Amino acid sequence: MRFIRQNARLQPFVSADSRFSLAKIAAAITAWMERWFPDSFVFALLLTVFVFVASCATGRAAFDVVKDFGDGFWGLVPFTMQMVMVILGGFVMASSPPVRRLISFLAEIPSSARSAVAFVAVVATTITLWGSLPANYMITRLLGPARPGEQRLIVSEGLTEVLAVTEIPGDRRVLITNGYSMSGTSRVSRLYMRAAAHIPLLSLEAPERVLVIGFGVGNTLHAASLHPSIRGLETVDLSPHILGHASYFSATNGGVITHPRVSVYINDGRHHLRMRRPRHLTSSRWSHRRSRTPA
Repeated sequence: MRFIRQNARLQPFVSADSRFSLAKIAAAITAWMERWFPDSFVFALLLTVFVFVASCATGRAAFDVVKDFGDGFWGLVPFTMQMVMVILGGFVMASSPPVRRLISFLAEIPSSARSAVAFVAVVATTITLWGSLPANYMITRLLGPARPGEQRLIVSEGLTEVLAVTEIPGDRRVLITNGYSMSGTSRVSRLYMRAAAHIPLLSLEAPERVLVIGFGVGNTLHAASLHPSIRGLETVDLSPHILGHASYFSATNGGVITHPRVSVYINDGRHHLRMRRPRHLTSSRWSHRRSRTPA
């Protein structure tokens, strides 16, 4: 290979014979692979037979193995749908004018072949480093460090919030959403949350139905359930994720969310009132205040 001067820069020069030789070698390798290398479906069949024989060798009955294959097939449906949505979503996003302009802008950044290689390497390295971070890196940064003596019983990510339940042994448990302490079982928290139910209920002669907007840790709903005249209890919360962690506070809420008199709704509190128009204890002003202060 020799170099020729073109536009005041050295460019590699590849002769026609060299290109022809490389093309012949590539064509020969491709023809051999297409003729002798098995199709991917052959590998799938061989692996299926291997797994079936290996499962039977471990003592499983052949019928049970076949049944497991059939049951597992339907588990591929959600995965297949996810892949379809990824492909369609990626195509739609890449075809949109803003993303297309962004792609064109990024493609114009490299000014030569070497700079293009360097640019792709930097982007790939950045993505690799981001992917190598611990799975809970963002969640841990969002919640911040635990306080002295505090234990985190669970940390989970929901649709709209990152939720944590923490405990100081012998003292209290706290519900933390998106890094903020929203509710808990400390003595002060229990007093004012239970008072939010007891004071209005005791001011009425025989209340029968109660609506609590914002479940929190269940202190207010549990307090309302203690009144013997109450026949129906409803609680409304925007987050099923929060409701799913009610059992962590069962020592103070008495497992009220599983009580047969309790109906649970996933909805906005004010929308719920407009949809049902019930004759609850709560007024619109009380509902608005309760929606901002979880129980």
